[in-house]
Amino acid sequence: MDELLDKCIRGCYPRAWNEDHITYSWLSELSQAWPSLAPARHGPVDVSWDAYKMDGALEEENGDVAFLIDLRFDNGNTLQGVGFLEAKRIYESGKFDALKWKQLIGLEANSMNHQLLLYDHDPVQTEFSQFASICYFDCHVCGEAQELHCCHGYADKSSAIVVPSVHAIAYEEKGRALESIGYRLAEQIIMRYFRGLDLNFDKDLVTKVLAGAAGGAKYLAVATVSVGSSEQSIRSAKGDDLKLQPEERSGYRRLERAAHGES
Repeated sequence: MDELLDKCIRGCYPRAWNEDHITYSWLSELSQAWPSLAPARHGPVDVSWDAYKMDGALEEENGDVAFLIDLRFDNGNTLQGVGFLEAKRIYESGKFDALKWKQLIGLEANSMNHQLLLYDHDPVQTEFSQFASICYFDCHVCGEAQELHCCHGYADKSSAIVVPSVHAIAYEEKGRALESIGYRLAEQIIMRYFRGLDLNFDKDLVTKVLAGAAGGAKYLAVATVSVGSSEQSIRSAKGDDLKLQPEERSGYRRLERAAHGES
């Protein structure tokens, strides 16, 4: 996932280096490459997910990207929560010039666990905050297992960094130093959102997001996460195992239904 994210994000530079196109690129590629996955090799969590884009104007009160997670436990109980990210790209100045503190403070106040997503065409040195002790990925090129630093080198650098918005506000930094206090987008998706973490479980907010109303986001990822059953199978059909989807009249449409190259 790190490799794909890096390729998508850096591939947008310089001709399509804007937040909308970058976000469209990685969400579209990621949802098509891994519509279903197991975040842990032996863990009781299976994920099926899909990505959507708002086809029309939307008052974005919480950020550019929303991850809406439908947690389904094997005892029959369910939880629905949503996490938001506000995307900002690096400029030629070497700073995130479009980052406005007043706007970020407002976004952070609207939703708990709000995140800032930073795009950089020059990947920065970073560490996984959690993967070092639990990483299980095998490199398909060199065959290294249980090893982060294999032939790819993707464990050393990342083009997409997530910083808790409250941390960014306190740090008051717009340069690349801001990236140094964050962690990888791949980690936020796999180890946080797809584990039901960093979410707002307010039922009214979840309903508003699915309806495409104020409180939503231009891009929406919806995931059904099955928790606690070792018998869960991973479906290969895109979106076939999704229990929760945007309302038909919400204005959201699946990314693969958009014209190729559209942003």
